[in-house]
Amino acid sequence: MAKTQKYNCVFPVQRTQAREALFQWVSPTLITKTGFYTMEDSPHTIKTIDDVKKMEIGSYSGSAVVDYLEKLGYTIRLTSKEENNVHKLANKRIDVWAADTITSSYYAKKNNVKLKGQLVYLTTLRALACNLETPIEDIEKLQSVLKSMYADGSISKIQSQYH
Repeated sequence: MAKTQKYNCVFPVQRTQAREALFQWVSPTLITKTGFYTMEDSPHTIKTIDDVKKMEIGSYSGSAVVDYLEKLGYTIRLTSKEENNVHKLANKRIDVWAADTITSSYYAKKNNVKLKGQLVYLTTLRALACNLETPIEDIEKLQSVLKSMYADGSISKIQSQYH
């Protein structure tokens, strides 16, 4: 919607080189660290990104993480909703889940699943991605408000609810 419809914005979008020129950005709304997660009792040990090469990796459709891993030659089992990966991992339908630290922590707690964080391998920016025809004054105002939310601690307070 943000790409094709005037004055629309979408949040949260992973800010990547491939997406940079497609939107106007209000950023960073979040800095995320992405890692590989297994069940706490998993026999797998992941020390490098190559260690997951032959494993069943789960992620969700549309994720920039999927694009990143597929470009490296990895095959990903996709789901339409990120939360489904917790269930797939618990039911041994995947060996490892590629997710950011906040998402994995949130869904593990919500579903009472004990995960083991194996390896953080990617840090990315999440942002508000806005249609290119959004007036620059609106983007500047949004960026100013975001900056003030960092300064007054609002962003930290929101993020603390998900860790």
